[in-house]
Amino acid sequence: MKYKVDVVRIRENSITLNGWALGKTPESKVTFRVEDEHHQPVKCKMVSTRRDDVSQIYFKKVIDKEFGFDIQFPYERGKSYWLLIRCDGRQAKIKYNEELIRKRSSVAHKRMQKIRDLMNMETVRVCLDFWKENGLKALLVKSKHKLQGIDNDYDYGEWYSLTKPTAEELEETERWERELVALMKEEEAQQDRT
Repeated sequence: MKYKVDVVRIRENSITLNGWALGKTPESKVTFRVEDEHHQPVKCKMVSTRRDDVSQIYFKKVIDKEFGFDIQFPYERGKSYWLLIRCDGRQAKIKYNEELIRKRSSVAHKRMQKIRDLMNMETVRVCLDFWKENGLKALLVKSKHKLQGIDNDYDYGEWYSLTKPTAEELEETERWERELVALMKEEEAQQDRT
């Protein structure tokens, strides 16, 4: 069984998990269950989604099956929850609480996860196939871009703090806007006179 929870979102009193799961074969049945911290079932809404990218990577072709999932369930701050994923006689238990969600959404954790995701046999197979089809130079260029992309992953708060304009920059922008508006009005007045 392989799985990944790509996105965890907390909104008001609910949590949404988006990801994918699959078994050894495309026919393998995957089941999901959400439990509270006392291991009691939590009622959840689950929607299956198409993930052709996942079937392409693991089964080498697009399969007409929904390997993705969107799971939403009630969430109470300060409490812990478990997502149980079962397939092919195996079970994965992923714990969720405020601290773990915050940690997993950090840029450092996401970078480490991307590196871990690159270190598996499926990646090796995909690389070899790409090399055969496109040549070594194309593989090296693609690998370089992939590795550079690991460093470009900012969450909104981090991105905003890095790109937030200074008070001087805002004043300069406002000054340019005023000058531009004045020039446009002057241009318009000249056109009206002619």
